[in-house]
Amino acid sequence: MRRTGTRMPERGVVFKRCGCRDRRSGRRLEGACPQLAKRGHGSWYFHCSVPTVLVGTERVRRGGFPSRQAAETARDELLAARRPTRQPRRGRLAGG
Repeated sequence: MRRTGTRMPERGVVFKRCGCRDRRSGRRLEGACPQLAKRGHGSWYFHCSVPTVLVGTERVRRGGFPSRQAAETARDELLAARRPTRQPRRGRLAGG
């Protein structure tokens, strides 16, 4: 079910999932796997919105991290690298 009108948190979302499948339907369990609480089962992912030059924002997803901390660090580094820098407006002189 897709929600409309909701916004992603500013720093994005970090979550754990795996590739296990439901025995009846064959669909991936992903975040609903009962074994996710076990250490070493599944891996950590994040998704967040980052600013772009042309579009405004873009949703970025990355995964396969061994720990929540590793996923958070990668997310924070991505957001810091893509943070827009303020530039002076054209046509105005600085300090004048």
